[in-house]
Amino acid sequence: MINIEELKLNINEYINLNLKVRTRVRKNTICRSMTPKMTPVDSCESISNEEKSIDDYLNKQEKTFQERLFYYIDSKGYKDTDVYLASHIDRRLFSKIRSNVDFKPSKKTAISLCFGCKLNIDEALDLLNRAGYTLSNSSKFDLIIKYFLENEEYDISVLNQILYDYGLDTLYI
Repeated sequence: MINIEELKLNINEYINLNLKVRTRVRKNTICRSMTPKMTPVDSCESISNEEKSIDDYLNKQEKTFQERLFYYIDSKGYKDTDVYLASHIDRRLFSKIRSNVDFKPSKKTAISLCFGCKLNIDEALDLLNRAGYTLSNSSKFDLIIKYFLENEEYDISVLNQILYDYGLDTLYI
């Protein structure tokens, strides 16, 4: 049985550590010192001399959220019913995801599916990225999600209790 108070202490330490570690370092640029008459574009080296068309970018398109989700489900040997029940999402919503390769879930739905598939942190970040989301170190909600994923705690009921105790929205959609 999970001790909620001990878990909350561990989460507090995790949040405090990650909120303090935020980097504020600006990326190094390849720009030279600008003279008063130069524009920022004039002072920067070109990263690539060859122009790329939109088709070049579209040809590099990766698998969609839906394709990656079902790859994870299949590779882990799960049944669809196991995943949507463990994710606490409706069967009809899961059916929409299954039938639409371009389905864009809400962030909470995507996170819930990460827990339903018992994805590790790297897999979860990959899946979230394909839906257009990330987990930020500047959000308590996201830090708690990261804590659970990094510690392989996949019980959404416990996660929702912790989120509620912190005054945050739960994953129930």
